[in-house]
Formats: sequence, structure tokens, C-alpha cells
Amino acid sequence: MEGLFLGSKTEAIRLLKPVTSVGTPTNKIIRSLPYTEAVKFLLPPDPVLTQRYSNQFSSGFARKPFPDKAIKSMREFLENVEGDFAGFFFLNWGGAVSRKAPKSTAFFWRKAKFYVEWNSSWIKQSEAAKNIAIVRNTRRKIQPFIVGSYINVPDQGIKNSGPVYYGANFPRLRRVKAKYDPGNVFQNPQSIPPAGRGKVN
Repeated sequence: MEGLFLGSKTEAIRLLKPVTSVGTPTNKIIRSLPYTEAVKFLLPPDPVLTQRYSNQFSSGFARKPFPDKAIKSMREFLENVEGDFAGFFFLNWGGAVSRKAPKSTAFFWRKAKFYVEWNSSWIKQSEAAKNIAIVRNTRRKIQPFIVGSYINVPDQGIKNSGPVYYGANFPRLRRVKAKYDPGNVFQNPQSIPPAGRGKVN
């Protein structure tokens, strides 16, 4: 588990007490670092030169704190998932992102309380199916407690993905697509189809 806190070390220790006071962690490191050093610490290896892992991601936005049922599903995931880079990732929402109206840009999910992302990782191709399944099964379990998903961590297990990624902005984005790329030249399995086309991802 790792995270970044903007503030004093004393305040970080106070806020982390509910987490650091349970279980049996093998190591605890809480340090004050200049911003550039913090970025270096959190950056993963170069994705082109050293990436050996395959990953399956999924994500969503929560409008209120997770209830016990969602926490239980998270725990099940963490107890069963394998891979060095597998786990859950959270970002608190609000602030500047919430001050823009949801329909003012392409990104819709601005009124959430927090963002949540989870992933599995593997090296052997034979491990792909079980790793993909655990991420997608976890999405199914916590779906009642989240809305949407983030397009930058695409999950091809999401059906009718347009409204999930873009919310109420999806019809407008289809019209934009129809204006600038009516032939759907620029596409991927979950890209925005031009308005007027039958297929909707």
C-alpha cells in the first residue's frame, strides 16, 4: 500500500492511524519528500523498456463511502489476486475537478466523492484468463456502489461502454465524432462511434 499526502508529516501520521494501527505490516515508511522526489518514488518502471507484465484494470466513481459489503468484496479481491502490481487505487475527488459542470467537457464524472481503480497483473499468458476474471467479477460485486468508469483504464468486459465512460455526454460526443470522423477511421474496440451509426459500444 502506498500513497501521497500534501501536508505535514505529523498530519499524515494522524490521518493514517486507523490504517497503520491494524494488522501486521512488515514495514512502515512515512517520509517528507520534495515533490520531484515523490514523483520519482511513485513512478513505475519505463512502460516500453522494462514492462514484462500484462494487466487487467477496471474503475469507477463512488458518490458516498463504501459500505461493508463493498469492503468485503475488496478484501476478497486482495486475498485472492496475484501479481506484484495488483491491488486497489483510490483518489479523493472534489476540489477543482468538481467545480466544472459535468457537461462542460468530455469528462462527465465530476460530482463523485472518490475514484477507485483495481487491477491484476501477470507474466505468463496461461494466467491471463483467471486474472481478467477476478477483476471483472470484482466489478460485478461493487457495481451497486459505483457509477461510470474511467476511459484511460479501459475494461473491455464493460458492455455498452459509451455511457459508462462518458455518462450523459455520450450522445453529444457521438455527434462530434460524426462531424470530424464520419467514416470512423480512428477507432478501437470501445471508441465513440459516429452518431447515426447502428453500432454503439
